[in-house]
Amino acid sequence: MKHFRKSGFTLIELLVVIGIIAILIGLLLPALRRARDAATSTACLNNLRQIGITFHLYANHSKGWFPSGGPNRDFRLRSKGMVLTWPERLVLQGAARQSLPYGVTWSDSEGARNYPIARNGMFLCPGWGEGSFEGGEIRADSRGYGMNPYVSPDFFVNPYWAAFIKLHKLPKNKVVLVDGYGRLYSLLDASYVRTNGRPFKNSQGVLVNNFPTPFEYGIYLRHKKAANYLFTDMHAEWSDAHHKMGYATPGNPWNLSADNNFTEYQKKYFTPVREITAGD
Repeated sequence: MKHFRKSGFTLIELLVVIGIIAILIGLLLPALRRARDAATSTACLNNLRQIGITFHLYANHSKGWFPSGGPNRDFRLRSKGMVLTWPERLVLQGAARQSLPYGVTWSDSEGARNYPIARNGMFLCPGWGEGSFEGGEIRADSRGYGMNPYVSPDFFVNPYWAAFIKLHKLPKNKVVLVDGYGRLYSLLDASYVRTNGRPFKNSQGVLVNNFPTPFEYGIYLRHKKAANYLFTDMHAEWSDAHHKMGYATPGNPWNLSADNNFTEYQKKYFTPVREITAGD
């Protein structure tokens, strides 16, 4: 009498197959994560390059001027007057194309809550949410790119005045934008730039950025514990080193003045403009 073996896996064979699948998943997931992170960083760099193009378009349409970040870092608008962020200036001047919801204007409170960086497009970093502070945040000005305050400083008069500079007067190899909060004002230390990450050693090997909680307004290390940057020649690059240098670090990419005397540089190259702020 012949005995026929039932087809199918035994328990041991099934466990072996499951084990092999688990090993393959363990090998593939890190590779997939790296590929996703690389694609996100590339998309972010492309955003910065596009913004660089719009800076040139803005300059072409405004007799060579670079868009100011506004006086006293005030990102809100007011009836009968507007304090504009650099993205708003790009959009309103026509260098970048984005629109507000139907029936909303730039001069009302709803417009203030819908300025360009809050919407989809190149002003929004595709890696938003990867930074420590950003998780779950809905504030519009934390989702995109922060402007180096040295390319848009304040004139400390009462009230504050916005500073404008001709695009061609910006020195080479200096940062314009970086992954971070709308404007990095007061976040540039002499030896490093504050970030929303953990403590790190600056370019001199000193432990810095050692705050009890991730810093709220600063560079957001969204891309492999580093950030993407747009420079004054409008090229974009990834770096894990620039935040480790401050405005007084030799060869730093932040301070526009070669001799660290930014006050004189500001007087020579920047033009102050009075703009109505939300606090006026």
